[in-house]
Amino acid sequence: MALFQFLAIALLSPVDCKPTRSVSWWFEVANNATVDAANVAALKALIPAAVTRVMPDFDAVKGDKGEILYGKEVPMLTPPAGNMYGDMYTYWNYEEEIKRWLTPLKALGCKVLPWALDTTNATMVHEKVYPNATAYIAEAVAVAEHFGFDGWHIDYEDEHPSDQYPTRNDDLRAFLKQFSDALHAKDMELVIDVAGWSGLLSNYSNLAASGVDELQDMSFYARPGSYKSDLANYFGKVREGKRDKSWASIAGVGIGIYYDGRNGYPREWNETTARDFVAEVVAQGGTNLDIFRLNKDGVNDWPHENWWWSVIEDFAAGKDPASIRAGRTNFVNILV
Repeated sequence: MALFQFLAIALLSPVDCKPTRSVSWWFEVANNATVDAANVAALKALIPAAVTRVMPDFDAVKGDKGEILYGKEVPMLTPPAGNMYGDMYTYWNYEEEIKRWLTPLKALGCKVLPWALDTTNATMVHEKVYPNATAYIAEAVAVAEHFGFDGWHIDYEDEHPSDQYPTRNDDLRAFLKQFSDALHAKDMELVIDVAGWSGLLSNYSNLAASGVDELQDMSFYARPGSYKSDLANYFGKVREGKRDKSWASIAGVGIGIYYDGRNGYPREWNETTARDFVAEVVAQGGTNLDIFRLNKDGVNDWPHENWWWSVIEDFAAGKDPASIRAGRTNFVNILV
């Protein structure tokens, strides 16, 4: 009888399940159809758990000079308009082109979050995007619903000029809350790039409190020597802002796979350092990786070395730090 009582208690007790892992991928779309197909094929070859989200960067809607659409230069609008200038409406101009790159991405079974805002201009954000946030967000939701996107990705890197507005933290948090609330009402997501080099984007607790679905931290692209303490600081600040057990689900850690010693980039990653880094993310409670950037063009060819695929799959499969470092599964004897 005591044995049955013990089993009953065990079955009814809460189970401490392993957190779900997430892997997101950044890459350009619609510049070259052959590269698009190669990128999709690379993702399709991975286990499904290793492709949670994709953030396709559709250059044709940026509005900048020299953007390419399937091998041809996109004429600039007058006045300049696009997601670099705080406009969403340029997506409406590319119905067939969007369907062309979106259909194979949706077939992967992952979430598709294109770029809503791609700018370094803090003045434009404060003088155009924030004052018109309601209309901007309404159009973003309408575009996403029309095409079947699963939400949006924001890349606001305040560099030219940097964001020195005295209310910058409150302004960005309020905008992100309004945007994420509108998307959540439609069962969509919002993710944003963050970074330690920006006073605005390194306020992780503030951004985590906004309600966004993931912060994607670019600070770790080149595997800084202080990454262990940097991870601890980042995760700690996200905990402060999120204030619940789900903090890890929004604390994305970016990996710059292009730092491979080719094409002018220093070599910051090899299989040992990559496995050590990813294992440390897991050891500190992290569950989300963001890979920048996929580009199977035969020249940059990121990721270039095949071991990257197994490292990413080991993480996505839920392996523990020791198994990730070793590159094999650790079997634990649970029978006593």
